[in-house]
Amino acid sequence: GINALDQAAYTACEVCEDQGWPPTWSLRARRVVLNENTKTISYRDAVFQIAGVPVLYLPYFFHPDPSAGRRSGLLVPNIEFSNRTGPAYTQPYYQVLSDSADITVAPTIYTRLRPVLNVDARKRFYRGNVEIKSSFTYDRDFDNDGNRFGEDMFRGHLFGSGRFDLNDRWSTGFGVQAASDDVYLRQYGV
Repeated sequence: GINALDQAAYTACEVCEDQGWPPTWSLRARRVVLNENTKTISYRDAVFQIAGVPVLYLPYFFHPDPSAGRRSGLLVPNIEFSNRTGPAYTQPYYQVLSDSADITVAPTIYTRLRPVLNVDARKRFYRGNVEIKSSFTYDRDFDNDGNRFGEDMFRGHLFGSGRFDLNDRWSTGFGVQAASDDVYLRQYGV
């Protein structure tokens, strides 16, 4: 139930090394192990390369086998740059709650502002679904240049929607949109 490769490399790009060009991106590792029992692929001493240039070293890295289906875990991070908020880093975590429900929690860390916690929840039903998107922080207001002013306060938003098919002809649903203040959505790019 275990397959192992030493000195392995993976890329989805067309390899043109015979012409002197490295692949656009590649993942190289000292050891790669596919565990068919747990349906995970693990890497030891992995190096992520772009155009042959090492960009990220990971002593240990693993992810689900593509045949594993939905799994909880870290998602791809997001890095943004803004004059108002400064550089920001978001690291989403996806949690499977059941076959029909999941939640994504994604804290965003800013250099000029306090962190924001983003929470997205989804639930499917036999004849419908509900989705909730929200974010929360405890910070002051700020202007277009990123200068903070006023008092610290709870700020955030909540968007919710749902749709249910009552039968083949009739459906019903709801939608909710709320924000703590008039400029929150624009300032945080929601």
